[in-house]
Amino acid sequence: MGMCMCTFCCPSILVGGTLVASLPSYCWPKVMLHPAWWGAALVGLFVGLGVYIDLTVKCQEATVRWRGYVPAEGTGIWVNESTFNHSAYPSVDFWFDFSHPGEILVNYTKVDLGYYKPAWSPSPLAYEGGGCWSEGNPVYTEQGFFAAVFLGGSSSLLLVALAVWLVKMTLGSCCGRPLKAEPAQVEPQVEELGNVP
Repeated sequence: MGMCMCTFCCPSILVGGTLVASLPSYCWPKVMLHPAWWGAALVGLFVGLGVYIDLTVKCQEATVRWRGYVPAEGTGIWVNESTFNHSAYPSVDFWFDFSHPGEILVNYTKVDLGYYKPAWSPSPLAYEGGGCWSEGNPVYTEQGFFAAVFLGGSSSLLLVALAVWLVKMTLGSCCGRPLKAEPAQVEPQVEELGNVP
């Protein structure tokens, strides 16, 4: 559930965070250009990336699945399924195959196929169908939510700061407030030298 939580909460937090973070730009647009704003956003982004990468590693482990078993080559007997007495042999495993229609394989040796572990991927869709996506399995839900909050929130701070910086570079003012330092008006001073012979 953690990866599902991260995937679906992050965009909504990004949109909501951008709307909230842009409110101060109407009154104090220079705040978004302060190094503390950029620093907080970058620290939050790196924390979010760290939490997310840890989540992907944990979800890779949670997505491990057993492949099952197959009959060993050359073992077992193919019998007619309609004549086989299932009630007389309730504990006998049988195997059916589409290459033998109407028949089942009994008295065979099982070969365990082991477990399937998917390759690590930064994409949340790589873990779809596993424990990190299942609604019935609340594994890593909190971690997925925290990753979404840090990634979405810090990205919204960076997005607003980038927008104000672009406005500063192109227009020079935001919401009627100047973003660039205006040059100081210096009046020329005239010295009176008095009577010069």
